[in-house]
Amino acid sequence: MNEHDTKQAASFLRAVIDKSKDHQSRGQACFTLAMHAKRLALRAKENDEESADKLTKEAEDLFERVIKDVGDIKYGNLTFADFADGELYDLRFLRIGMMAPDIDGEDTEGVKMKLSDFKPPAIELPLEGCSGIFGIWTNFSHKIGGTVDGQIAVE
Repeated sequence: MNEHDTKQAASFLRAVIDKSKDHQSRGQACFTLAMHAKRLALRAKENDEESADKLTKEAEDLFERVIKDVGDIKYGNLTFADFADGELYDLRFLRIGMMAPDIDGEDTEGVKMKLSDFKPPAIELPLEGCSGIFGIWTNFSHKIGGTVDGQIAVE
């Protein structure tokens, strides 16, 4: 999809959000537009910090709107609010260059451990393509703090 098509799609989604009387359609449009803004923000991060910040704020606002206005809509066993909450967590705490969340739990032998217990020069968390798995992992503990050399690196 080229830039013109993308702008037209975003414009259409905004019209659905603002004008549709169908609750489900508004919810899907709002969530789709929020995901689009998030993707654009992640791409812009490499070239234009100011645009990335603006797009990140737009995505956050849209995900918050999903939670507030259409969060009750079911999608499988979850609601749009559940999905939007996970996306907001990613935007706020799991971006490249941010302090890593201090995930805690037990190892395979039942010994308690935290991510901050490991302090190599850098830790790389391969997150691309496994958001479902990582979503379960991040829901395991939402404690924020500590550092693992301060950053999350994503390839």
